[in-house]
Amino acid sequence: MWDFWSQLFNTDGFSRPWQEGPTGSPAMALIYIAANLATWTALAFIPALIVLNVLRRKKMTFPPWIWWFLAFLVVGAGVHLLDAFS
Repeated sequence: MWDFWSQLFNTDGFSRPWQEGPTGSPAMALIYIAANLATWTALAFIPALIVLNVLRRKKMTFPPWIWWFLAFLVVGAGVHLLDAFS
């Protein structure tokens, strides 16, 4: 059991997505980058749509925690965008 936990975050044997190696091919790298960009797109549009909805409906009240949720989505989008370009 300890072997599993000690190797959980071990990155030996993994290469960057665009470098060919034992973990994948160029096609797999493109799929990985495309998936990151698609996730970034979704995580960027959700907060944008919520903010547009808040700005359009002045009478509607939104709880304060929704802004924390939007910040969480924006940070998650940033992580996927950075992962796609790094």
